[in-house]
Amino acid sequence: MNDLLSQCEANIQQAYREYQQDPSELNGESNRTQLSFHLAKYFACHGDKIANGTVVWGRLVSLERDLQDMSSQRGAAVYALAPSEQAPDYLEELAYKISVLNTSAKRATELKEIAEYVDSKEESTCGIKVPEKISPHIDCGYSKLQLNEGDLPQGKREVYAFPMVLQVDDDKKSSKVTVVPAELWPSYLLQLWQS
Repeated sequence: MNDLLSQCEANIQQAYREYQQDPSELNGESNRTQLSFHLAKYFACHGDKIANGTVVWGRLVSLERDLQDMSSQRGAAVYALAPSEQAPDYLEELAYKISVLNTSAKRATELKEIAEYVDSKEESTCGIKVPEKISPHIDCGYSKLQLNEGDLPQGKREVYAFPMVLQVDDDKKSSKVTVVPAELWPSYLLQLWQS
């Protein structure tokens, strides 16, 4: 599975080099031939994460359509804080555990922060570390995120784990993640999602 992350990282770096050679207008008038408009927009928004980030596995916890922008969706995801062979299956179970956190979790001291973060309606660009009590085997994070058309394979929601770019803050208490657009995924991973 880490081979898929390595292939994805290579795809990102190649596309990012293309973007850096021609970071021209994003209004559709670019003479760009190789890089899609979606990827150019992605790199314009997330270039700092790409340059300093690590590709890791992520899994959706929730997803809902943004009523103000029908081309995007708001959601939340769990993700490994380092590349891991076991992460895809592990994250499936962890996503379920987090989706069922309830008010009793808020009273448990070690789960209070994540339970309040999950319930919060505030948008946040920073994720938090998942407590060891519910993720004892792999260090994981949880973050709210916004998905745009083209981020996940068309017509698919939550079939399998997907690659994300992770940037951990210096204090190691928070992290920022972004979904790697499906255009940059290895073909085998796309096949897993489409089967």
